[in-house]
Amino acid sequence: MTRDDNKLDGLRIRVYEVDGNDNAVAASVQAMAASLLADDWQPVMRVLEDDEQVHSLINESQDTIHCLILLASDDHEAVIVNLIGDLSPELLGTSLTAMDIDLPAVDRAIDR
Repeated sequence: MTRDDNKLDGLRIRVYEVDGNDNAVAASVQAMAASLLADDWQPVMRVLEDDEQVHSLINESQDTIHCLILLASDDHEAVIVNLIGDLSPELLGTSLTAMDIDLPAVDRAIDR
């Protein structure tokens, strides 16, 4: 895949207020991540800390990332970010660098 072959089809961002249901929301986010893993999505990053969790997974084939999803929740809100398209791992890495996002786990998962 060359840089010109990259195609972003969409970006979806959903933010949900937890409103006192933090245990149920945390369980739902965990279940979503488990379901994606069962469907052969590849984990990029996972952070579990106190009442917070973040899961980042990619759906890929060969050298193309078709979708990246970020699932996060804490005791205030749940956030789902879904990047959809055919993207090269290099473009994703360049984009994260340009946004000054330091995620070394992303590099390790992509460089395999």
